[in-house]
Amino acid sequence: LSPRAGIVLKPQDNLSFYSSYSVSYVPSSGDQFSTLSTGTSILKPEKIQNYELGSKWDVNPNFNLAAAIYQLRRTNSPVNDPNNSGYYFSSGESRTDGIEFSATGKITTKWQIIAGFGHQDSRLIKSVASGSSNINAGNKVALVPQNKISLNPQPKFSNC
Repeated sequence: LSPRAGIVLKPQDNLSFYSSYSVSYVPSSGDQFSTLSTGTSILKPEKIQNYELGSKWDVNPNFNLAAAIYQLRRTNSPVNDPNNSGYYFSSGESRTDGIEFSATGKITTKWQIIAGFGHQDSRLIKSVASGSSNINAGNKVALVPQNKISLNPQPKFSNC
């Protein structure tokens, strides 16, 4: 069972607020079923719960701003077993709290932009493993960026 629910409120034509909740599952081999091995076949699927609140404001017909806050909880994430090469175990539970802002649209008749900023804090909140300092509750989750910035200005050239 993978529930999803959401609601959108539009108090004005150019302003909307939304809230959503979802649960999804990822097999222990990810989306690559050919990589399922004896080291990963014992793992339960990773469970991902997402809670999100956001808004979008159409400043004018050609430019909009958006913002969102979210919390992502993962359980049963696979971690390399430091004592048994090629095998994995469940890391317990992690939580990522984040916020995102974006701006999209035309700045002038010759320039349009897609820009965004996100900040997130991702930490292990429950660990089922012992004997390894990198998988203790409270530690940051590896390979999750704390800040992300995107900027894509797009000039519009004529006669090209």
